[in-house]
Amino acid sequence: LDCEISSDMTLKDHNPNGLDYIVDCYAEVSGAHLIIEPGVSIQFREDASFQINEDAAITIKGTASKPVVMNGSKTGACWWGMLIKSNDSRNKIDYLKISNTGYGEFFHDVFAGFIYDAKMAIGVEGSASITHTTVDDCAGIGIVYGSSASITGFANNNISNCQLYPLMVNGSMLTNSRDFSSTVYNNNGSNYIALYSHTSNNVVDKEVVFHETPIPYLAFNSIEFRKNVTMDAGVEIQMEEDRFLLTRGGTTTWLINGTASKPVVIKGKMPGAGYWRGLLLAAKSKGTFNYLDISGGGHDFVGFNVPFKANINVGDTDPASLTINNCTSSDNADNCDVGVHNRGALLINNSPAITHICEE
Repeated sequence: LDCEISSDMTLKDHNPNGLDYIVDCYAEVSGAHLIIEPGVSIQFREDASFQINEDAAITIKGTASKPVVMNGSKTGACWWGMLIKSNDSRNKIDYLKISNTGYGEFFHDVFAGFIYDAKMAIGVEGSASITHTTVDDCAGIGIVYGSSASITGFANNNISNCQLYPLMVNGSMLTNSRDFSSTVYNNNGSNYIALYSHTSNNVVDKEVVFHETPIPYLAFNSIEFRKNVTMDAGVEIQMEEDRFLLTRGGTTTWLINGTASKPVVIKGKMPGAGYWRGLLLAAKSKGTFNYLDISGGGHDFVGFNVPFKANINVGDTDPASLTINNCTSSDNADNCDVGVHNRGALLINNSPAITHICEE
């Protein structure tokens, strides 16, 4: 293939018994629509890459019996991967098998106010639908959606043998209609759906729904939710060290819908008391937690006006309210399950297992 693809092109399976195309450079699609038909096989030589620029589009039209194949010329991290920068609605990937990626850091974005560079197989900085896609043998992240990206479709993928996370997304992408449960995640070095916030103050300013997934979510950095948060039964969230989750705002509610058989679990990535900071309902936000099992908080205070190192805190400079039903709390650093700030914060405790309430 040419290194610069600047006119519309359709790649065909012209060699059914072998390779169809070879890429031996930093290939870019600019100002064109690239269509890849079923059964096409593309081999990427060492240090090659594939980028879809802002003014271009890619449509990969594999099928179950004839997937499109993109792999390296040798095993291991041979080529950089595919980066999609455009927001074109024609960016659709279906039945792709991609492997041997992560040769270098191809993805660049701002996470929590800091530059984040990553090796990956598929990076999306614009928008793309990714379905029935197999990612294998990646020296970084399987699929990562950037802070300004949008997920137009994501289902029935298989992400395996990536040295870091299989999937990484902005917390604002957890919408009610976005379900990552149909994807298989196997044998990845850090087998989590990694979540991040974009801004330096960790804000996610969209309504968020956590659906149950086959692997835990991981809070890569702290997240402050400014709109409603819902966590379905069976959700598990693990926290990186010193991270926290909080809600803020008088119209913001935090609803945890665990059940006796499928509680919601929030805990540190590593076991032990005080690994992460905890949860906070701040600034007039309201919460109802049903069947939450929380552990490992109290690493430090969550915010400047919270007096306790606890698994859960209610209220800061402004009051907040929380009802906890059938919840459990353990491994909190200062033996404080729930901290209640004295500035009008309200706690209704219907959880017999939670007895260590700290009040000021």
